[in-house]
Amino acid sequence: RARSAVNVPWNRAAPSGLVQNTYFIDEVRARFAPEAGLVVYCRADGRSRPAAAALVAAGFADVVVLESGFDGLRDHFGRVVRPGWLAAGLPVERDA
Repeated sequence: RARSAVNVPWNRAAPSGLVQNTYFIDEVRARFAPEAGLVVYCRADGRSRPAAAALVAAGFADVVVLESGFDGLRDHFGRVVRPGWLAAGLPVERDA
């Protein structure tokens, strides 16, 4: 079966901590056509907005942000206020 999700990290690990993945746009272009519909999300919505904005600026036309992220939006006390992808029971791709 074809994979329906691809992880292209917005950030990468570096000796100094997480840094922006300078190859992000190139990695997305290698996998998707500019007219492809893309849903961009991260664990809890901190990285998805800048990633989506970069994709739109690079010419991708159909980009949406999953605002609740993978794990869901949480309040300042850590309580889930909007369930994410996983809690909604939506399909999840896992590497073998």
